[in-house]
Amino acid sequence: MGSNMSQAIDERVISRIYGHGRGWAFSQADFSDLAPRPTIDSIFHRSEHENVIRRVIRGIYDYPRYSELLEQNVAANIDQVAQALARKFAWRIQPDGATAACLSVVRCSPSLA
Repeated sequence: MGSNMSQAIDERVISRIYGHGRGWAFSQADFSDLAPRPTIDSIFHRSEHENVIRRVIRGIYDYPRYSELLEQNVAANIDQVAQALARKFAWRIQPDGATAACLSVVRCSPSLA
């Protein structure tokens, strides 16, 4: 693959990450339409080294959110990580009971939590 083609893929991957915004968690599976896995893994490795993305757990990365108050990146959003895992492994996440009730209303009553 030529360097121009490689650079174009890099730009498309980073553009997709930026497009989802800070806090988005993702895996190689979210980019399988752009390039083969080794290429995506290489882009992730470089982007992590450049502090653009961070590795949350093996195979899952996020585009970190920054807290002005704390003056540092905040922890990964666990819901985003769960969704990234679900996309990666073709899982379906289905909350039950009180969690489902809380998700279906604007505000969760303390008695439901």
